Amino acid sequence: MKVVLVMISYILQPASSLVLIPTSSLRLSSSSARSIQPRLFRMLSEDEEYEIWKAKKLGNVKKLGSDENFGEYRRTESTIYAVGGLITVLVPVIAGIWAYNEGYLTPQ
Repeated sequence: MKVVLVMISYILQPASSLVLIPTSSLRLSSSSARSIQPRLFRMLSEDEEYEIWKAKKLGNVKKLGSDENFGEYRRTESTIYAVGGLITVLVPVIAGIWAYNEGYLTPQ
């Protein structure tokens, strides 16, 4: 009867207040029921998960006073644009020279 009442009370409680008990240690005897130490299980909210992730990602950077290194980002962005610009200019020029030399392009 006690087991049924405990199960019903678990069903009626909200999910955040439930207590997890390992199934291997569940026994019907009253002596073992007293020795079980329940472990509380609490789910983290998205904000808490984000703060934990941010703390792991940033590491010691916050101690320096800033969590962003804009100079490094700008240098990287500048390099990407420079390489993309070179490719944009050089590929058609090289392809045009090759096509002219092979006879695919002729002056009109």
